[in-house]
Amino acid sequence: MKNPKLIIFDLDGTFYDINDVIESVYDCQVAFFSAQRHISVEAAKDIFTKNCIFPYASPESKSCTEYFERNGIDKWEWAAYRESHFDVSKIDVSKAVTPAVIRQYAEAYRICLLSSNTYATIQRILSRLGIDAELFTRIISSDRFVSSNKFNKREAMSAIIRDCSLEARECLSIGDRYNTDILPMLELGGAGALVKTPRALVSLYEGLHSGNIENCEDCTYHAARI
Repeated sequence: MKNPKLIIFDLDGTFYDINDVIESVYDCQVAFFSAQRHISVEAAKDIFTKNCIFPYASPESKSCTEYFERNGIDKWEWAAYRESHFDVSKIDVSKAVTPAVIRQYAEAYRICLLSSNTYATIQRILSRLGIDAELFTRIISSDRFVSSNKFNKREAMSAIIRDCSLEARECLSIGDRYNTDILPMLELGGAGALVKTPRALVSLYEGLHSGNIENCEDCTYHAARI
């Protein structure tokens, strides 16, 4: 893919190092789930592990928010709990993508942001990183995208593509988790770029402009499924 018409970015682990916050976020998820299901913390952790929800960063990780919603946990309760427990001050800005890099993307492409965070939390994270929210054509959050009252990234991507009057083959998804950020776009017929660190967004931008995205450092390109 040399010139996508739309780029959909993930946020956590893509714009900033997820390791800064992942342990505290995981503990928050476990505490909430164990209270909801009236089970022990250890039992909750076992269930998470079986469903690829880990206390560490992994490309194979899956979305805890999507897991909760699939299993009948009220999305608004989880959203409120997460908002009150997420500490953006833990994000190390020195390891994050710089605002200038995101501005470069916005000047060259139509860009959207898709995250399982709530809209308020997304705004807090962007503010912490110094990134202007107005650069994004759309910002999709778990509390502002409703499809059968559930948040699903594949459905959200499909809605974004449709609303932008594009086809999936014209779109690129960028994220740090294959199952959550890349696979849904591939299933729709688009392409994906799996990044290892936020700084990989620099080489990825250069690769897009040079038509050499397949060889970007700290990034794995996945071609569209036709």
